[in-house]
Amino acid sequence: MSAHWDHRMQIDKTLRMRNHVAQSDRSRRRIQARPAAVALLLGITQLSACASILGIDDLHQAQGDASVADGASADSGVDAASTDGSPKDAAEPTHPGSFALEPHALHIPRDQLAAVLVGDRLYVLGGITCQSCAGSPDVNGTTASVEVASVSSSGIDAFADAPRMINARADFAAFRVSRGSGDWLYAVGGLNRPTGQTVGNYITEIERAPIAADNTIGSFSVVAGITLDTGRAGAGLVVTPDAVYLIGGRVGQNSYSTLVSKAQIDANGNLSSFQPDANAGAAQAPRWRAASVQSANGVYMLGGEAAAATTTIDAGALTGSVLTGLVQVTVSLATPRSGAAALPLGGRIWVFGGGAPGAGAYSTIESAPLASSLGAFAPESLSLDTARSLAAGVRLPTEYCLIGGSANHSDTSILDTVSCAPLL
Repeated sequence: MSAHWDHRMQIDKTLRMRNHVAQSDRSRRRIQARPAAVALLLGITQLSACASILGIDDLHQAQGDASVADGASADSGVDAASTDGSPKDAAEPTHPGSFALEPHALHIPRDQLAAVLVGDRLYVLGGITCQSCAGSPDVNGTTASVEVASVSSSGIDAFADAPRMINARADFAAFRVSRGSGDWLYAVGGLNRPTGQTVGNYITEIERAPIAADNTIGSFSVVAGITLDTGRAGAGLVVTPDAVYLIGGRVGQNSYSTLVSKAQIDANGNLSSFQPDANAGAAQAPRWRAASVQSANGVYMLGGEAAAATTTIDAGALTGSVLTGLVQVTVSLATPRSGAAALPLGGRIWVFGGGAPGAGAYSTIESAPLASSLGAFAPESLSLDTARSLAAGVRLPTEYCLIGGSANHSDTSILDTVSCAPLL
């Protein structure tokens, strides 16, 4: 080995021993990360746990391109390269590395947000920015603002403002539909709370923005003639080539639903109105803010909360675009958690952060094997760099990132930071 190489190795060793700044460590880890296959979704989240979830691997919901034509959905935890979370080939990563803060923060802190990766652009939409924002152009702390950043193998660039949504929304679903002549970024569901009101308005309007060939978006508009059947927030999201499903969610003050609703996707990416779906039936327990994951075996709804956070998991079979038979599986999460993010990777489902009412936000991570069925969840020794709940999770080409969220599982201690782990 050359003296030059010996010198470089010694520098690297010294930096590690001194536990140098997170950015130096993060850059070193990114060099070690194996590039993801081009077929990986570049889309989201929550889901965000809030069905922001989003990029194709969770955001998601999650992430190549988050194109529904390819069976991928932002926010839904789908990995287009390998829908059961198992390695597609020798280059496919199998597990996340250590989390560290990105150098660029959001323009405004936000939790209960959505994030969608569209090609090389990461969109961050809506959310709660504070408990009560006097003089805010938004709705009592709920925002309609959208930010965008370019994404490359070197990370996430600085965020900039993008066209705003029509409605301020929190705990909503955002996803891309690219089919035929249509390429759209949709925003569905969620709630806002006008100044002076103590309860939220549950939004039934559906809006979307056109996506251009360079992955920029145009202005949002409300889609005429289609609505949600029931306004809801924090619903689970499933996107297939021909349909979009919303599962459960909060429908009123201390009122939670088991309803499963479905909208069809036509040949040009247009949605129908959402209607109750007889094939899927109903969720086994009312909940919101569950983390949703799609795999080749079906759909999993992990945790969430009603009166309290839960460890229970619902699963349903997914055949093509048909979701059937949601049942409660015998395995459960190791910790009751709501507002978590989830990622299928390396033949496992990984669950990050989240929290519980009265317990605050968690920095813990747990995982379970995913083969012909879901195995038992167990805590991981790896943890987040910051306790984080109600964030948006999104898979990038070589990283998995958690965006925004709350350090207290509430509308306080809202974060503007982005934390990412290399996929190894």
